Amino acid sequence: MQAPTSHGVGLDVGSLQKYLQRQLPTLFTTQLGGTQRQPVGLHVRQFSHGQSNPTFLITVMGTDDKFVLRKKPAGHILASAHAVEREFAVLDALSKHYSGVPVPRPLLLCSDESVIGTPFYLMEFIKGAVYVDPNMPEAAPDTRQDVYRQMVECLAALHNAPVRKLGLQNFGDPQGYCARQLKRWTKQYNASVTEPMPEVLRLVEWLKDHVPPEDLNPERPSICHGDFRLDNLMFAPSAPGRPVLHAVLDWELSTVGNRWKAPFHAKWDRGAWGDAYASRMGVARSQEYVQMYCEAAGCVPPLPTAWSFYMALSLFRLLAILAGVQARAKQGNASSARAATLASDVVLRALAEAALSAAGLQGPSSSISSSNSSNGLQQPRFAPPSRSTSSIAAPQHTAASATQDGQGMQGGSDLVGLPSARSQELRARVLAFVEELILPAEEVLEAHACGADRWTIHPRMEELKAMAKAAGLWNLWLPGPLAATIQHMRDACSDSAERDVLLGAGLNNLEYAHVCEVMGRSVWAPEVFNCSAPDTGNMEVLAKYASREQQQRWLLPLLQGHIRSCFAMTEKAVASSDATNIQSSIRREGDSYVLDGVKLWTCLQQ
Repeated sequence: MQAPTSHGVGLDVGSLQKYLQRQLPTLFTTQLGGTQRQPVGLHVRQFSHGQSNPTFLITVMGTDDKFVLRKKPAGHILASAHAVEREFAVLDALSKHYSGVPVPRPLLLCSDESVIGTPFYLMEFIKGAVYVDPNMPEAAPDTRQDVYRQMVECLAALHNAPVRKLGLQNFGDPQGYCARQLKRWTKQYNASVTEPMPEVLRLVEWLKDHVPPEDLNPERPSICHGDFRLDNLMFAPSAPGRPVLHAVLDWELSTVGNRWKAPFHAKWDRGAWGDAYASRMGVARSQEYVQMYCEAAGCVPPLPTAWSFYMALSLFRLLAILAGVQARAKQGNASSARAATLASDVVLRALAEAALSAAGLQGPSSSISSSNSSNGLQQPRFAPPSRSTSSIAAPQHTAASATQDGQGMQGGSDLVGLPSARSQELRARVLAFVEELILPAEEVLEAHACGADRWTIHPRMEELKAMAKAAGLWNLWLPGPLAATIQHMRDACSDSAERDVLLGAGLNNLEYAHVCEVMGRSVWAPEVFNCSAPDTGNMEVLAKYASREQQQRWLLPLLQGHIRSCFAMTEKAVASSDATNIQSSIRREGDSYVLDGVKLWTCLQQ
């Protein structure tokens, strides 16, 4: 028998195999041609996704049998956290007695830490796909719409599951559930950080004062998953190629409690998408999802004040979980190599601000406001906000994927962090500009680009550029440190309105990425905001290396949007528009440089 394979997963695979052979002996014998043979052992591979309980694919070598093992993390963990025993109990009950919610079938629970160092359980392997990014960026609108609908219907079915029939009536106390959740996660957060953030302290005090009265006596006890998000769901393709919900994963935080404890993923709110774009992408309004849920569950929605509490509590719970992830990353026993990045202070603070926004509190990201307090008139949504109304709701779409574990294939992408308050405000204004002005102009601009005058600039493009400049949405690509080196360009600009926006907003690359994502929704948008290639690259070169005279002649009109630039690079016998194909070389010989290559001139004709 060959030695079991661990592939660096940190498990004692030999001990695990001996234990499984004793507990599940039928897994280790196969029938071939009427005779039995012994397989060669176990192959173990850890799933990379997730920040909670480490999860492994177990393959019985010599067979087609695959299983999934979930265990507690090694090292010091917070009390009552990573409860694989609770996961096993609810999976066992649902798989045996309730078909409304698909789950993997659990096989055994091991509480003996001597086997692999921590308690664990084994369940069946289900093949399917997990959408890591809740935005489903690569999905078609009808697929996205169908997946979100299945999520809502599955959640309603879970909350309608017969708790007593499933034997889970002692699994949790529905009375005072939210108050206990707030107490628990506050304790967990405080145990994970050395010094609480002021935003979190403010949020916790608000939550304590706004627990809905219905929490003391909920309408009916319901099984609460505790971490119901898209990348905790597994989908398998149906006959027409549409994904079908195949399994609900990661039941670590499950209990019996209040159904309204944030049943919906915050990303379903159109605030981060924009209404027009969301409709085309298959994303309904949050109220529509609430109504869809109520129809499926046979209940009425909560009052708006209670809903604000549930959403704020849900975001605080995620924040507390990520604080624990950050603490484990510092200790060196995090489940994912990305833990430190996805649970950074920037992410935690952004979640706190988003929760404050859900609570309706004033703050950097508390509400969208575009009213002009000086004259009572409403400004366009893309206009620069007044000093007293410069806040914007934070999109809820990034750190959400930092705490889930999945099995099977993974798809989608993870963003590094939530946008800063500055980029939130700019992103929302750019989004409004794109929706209200650029998208409606696309048909005209496309027709012009395909016509006989395609080498001329359409007047509507110049109008849009002037409006973007007036709205302060100009040269957003320009990084703050680079802008600081060309401050003299402001003095060279004779137009006072252009001077104010000439050097952008001082965004860093990550902040600009959130704004750039919105610009990418229209092929015309980058040019409108003076953020299109090759102008940005050429302006960067001029800003870094050109003389003052060259900057005055070429950089200033490019920054103003008065001229456009091009990039031409030609060499004999190679497709040298691709810079990786450059054949020419440059080398230093003494005090001189030697250029070696064949370059061809390129000219532009009017």
